[in-house]
Amino acid sequence: MTIPTRLEKPPLTQVVFELRIVSHKQLPQLLPGILFGEFGKDIDVKELPMAVPPVISEQLKSLNPQLKYQPEKAIRKENVTINIGENIVAFICEDSYLGWQSFSENIKNILEIISNSFDGVTIERYSMKYINILSDTEGFVSSKLKLKIETDGEDVCGKNQFFSLRTDYRIGNVVCVVTIISHAAAKNSNMAIVKTGTLLDVDAICEPYNGKLSDFLSDFSIKAEVVHAIAKDRFFGLVSDAQLEKFGPVYS
Repeated sequence: MTIPTRLEKPPLTQVVFELRIVSHKQLPQLLPGILFGEFGKDIDVKELPMAVPPVISEQLKSLNPQLKYQPEKAIRKENVTINIGENIVAFICEDSYLGWQSFSENIKNILEIISNSFDGVTIERYSMKYINILSDTEGFVSSKLKLKIETDGEDVCGKNQFFSLRTDYRIGNVVCVVTIISHAAAKNSNMAIVKTGTLLDVDAICEPYNGKLSDFLSDFSIKAEVVHAIAKDRFFGLVSDAQLEKFGPVYS
């Protein structure tokens, strides 16, 4: 299929490029100051709420490894938020997404600053995620997506029913995770609902990676494009032709 170069009315609610790294305790403590020295008042730094004291937190991390990937600080630069923690650097765009070229340039710029400022940053995995909400006003799931689910002969996607679906499959060294929820809601940073509809979440994860950040940056455009292309292709492969037309595809 021919993939549009852009959409005039994209259904995106969030775009995330994430790096999971080997623990680096200095990163969340020092990076905000480094970026302030680089960009001055063009950045805004917020402490993210910590639910438990640090000592207990370490105990919980040992029981639930996923907790170590929770960010500690959020740094806002223009239309991109950078969430950072000992084990994570995530670039998030929730509004005014200007496309992959602009987003990837911002990512590379910040990662180069990190690489030049901290020794021994090692990436465990990296990923690209597109989170979309297809409006409820645009019909049942069967009219929005190329998807058919039957239970006991009944077409679930063609009715006003709640369902959730997750599929994981590997393409080379990338795992593509697709999550679809028939009735979902997107919330802004103030937790107010801004859009309801069908969730289409596409996450392309290169795992395991296990390489130095400096090596990753040496051919960043190639490595990052791999997960970007898989996530993009999967999105357009799932959206129905009629739904795609509603997004205002541009092919030039």
